[in-house]
Amino acid sequence: MRTSNVWFVAFIVKKAAGGLPKRLKRVLFSPLIRAAVYEHNPSLNRYFVEPCVAVFGSWQVREALLDLFEQGSNFEKAGAVNALYWAGFPSFSKSAPKFKNNCRSVEYKTSGWKLSPDRRSINFLDKKGIGKLKLKGTWDLYFYPLEQIKRARLVRRADGYYVQFLIRVESEKVDIMPTGRILGLDVGIKQFYTDSNGITVPNPKFYRTSEKRLKFRQRRVSRKKKGSVNRHIAINKLGRVHLKISGALTRTLRDWQREEHAKRVARCIIQSNDLVAYEDLRIKNLIKNHCLAKSINDASW
Repeated sequence: MRTSNVWFVAFIVKKAAGGLPKRLKRVLFSPLIRAAVYEHNPSLNRYFVEPCVAVFGSWQVREALLDLFEQGSNFEKAGAVNALYWAGFPSFSKSAPKFKNNCRSVEYKTSGWKLSPDRRSINFLDKKGIGKLKLKGTWDLYFYPLEQIKRARLVRRADGYYVQFLIRVESEKVDIMPTGRILGLDVGIKQFYTDSNGITVPNPKFYRTSEKRLKFRQRRVSRKKKGSVNRHIAINKLGRVHLKISGALTRTLRDWQREEHAKRVARCIIQSNDLVAYEDLRIKNLIKNHCLAKSINDASW
């Protein structure tokens, strides 16, 4: 059967049936679709194929395609038509199952991975196709024997891939000399906090300062065609901006923002005072105020 015939049958039934059945979305990449659509234009992806696939699920198209396919060498394609039709009617649920396909991390224990002798690369041995990866960074793994490394985690973020190692070390007790000071804190939106001595720390407002950049990147994503390579690139650039604001570990120290700011302030307060009193705020209840929710989340006390 030629591609033009498949498209003609699909067009006729689409006009008659109308609508896109959701139960057929999980069979987008069936042998029939690859034969009928990708043979015509290999650059198409699922966003372009979906309208055609939704039509193939109706019994009228099934009968028409079977009549055209039931000829000797097309026996396998006829089986694909039947499989495509009955796949839309799962017996265990009223709708098609939803599969998780957005996995951003995978964790290994003491097996499944191996470090190179020079500690410059890691090889994953679970036969999942990851293989050998080069390690770049400032942490020198020579200081830690392999017996101390208990786990390895491969993490995907907007700016690249990272390998995290869980290392077993003996905890060291740090003696801090008592200062005899007591401090009270009052957090706020205008100022990050005000202590009982009248000292204030300004609120850096990382999200507010980067909001214009976020809007610009979001508009770039909206203008790209769904499923295109340019849209994928625009989404990645948008994720990099969000990652920089959130304070997650990135490739440069200057990108530590919200999280690192809170850590530095907390460390300074703890080392300078023996007792710190602060208000136990219910953040989940505070952000229910839609007028202040963005500012409260931006402060991140």
